[in-house]
Amino acid sequence: MQAGKIICCLVLLFGATSALGLSLAGRVLRVTSGDQLTIMDTGNVLHTVRLAGIQAPQVGRPFGADARTHLRTLLLGRFTLVDYERRDSAKRILGKVTYGGADVNLRQIQAGLARFRADHGLNDRERRRYLQAEKKAREAGQGMWRDSISRMPGGQPR
Repeated sequence: MQAGKIICCLVLLFGATSALGLSLAGRVLRVTSGDQLTIMDTGNVLHTVRLAGIQAPQVGRPFGADARTHLRTLLLGRFTLVDYERRDSAKRILGKVTYGGADVNLRQIQAGLARFRADHGLNDRERRRYLQAEKKAREAGQGMWRDSISRMPGGQPR
């Protein structure tokens, strides 16, 4: 609880800007998939957030429930920061989620529960990190990369 208050105070003190443009601080109330969640900000406004730079399997598809469970374990009920610069076509905030200083989007890739997605406007450094993390997860057979079908050419990142 204290960490959440500190994060909120820092955002209010230093303004809602980040390297990507804007920041949002709030508590994660719901995790709907391995790459989407709902946050309540300090003004009690709900925001749907899509994790930028990744694509997790849909719930109902192989590893979709695993990806959602992993993200829930990491974030549900916790205060997080979201750095973003835009919304996607569905009006969701498209951003990088951090908790305790860790890049949660990257952690989904490292666990083998999401692929790198290049079309989300991350900076070059983040793109390299995400792509390298996916390569390592594939080589180690983490998560969805245990399944040989996922390793077929059609399973390559976009």
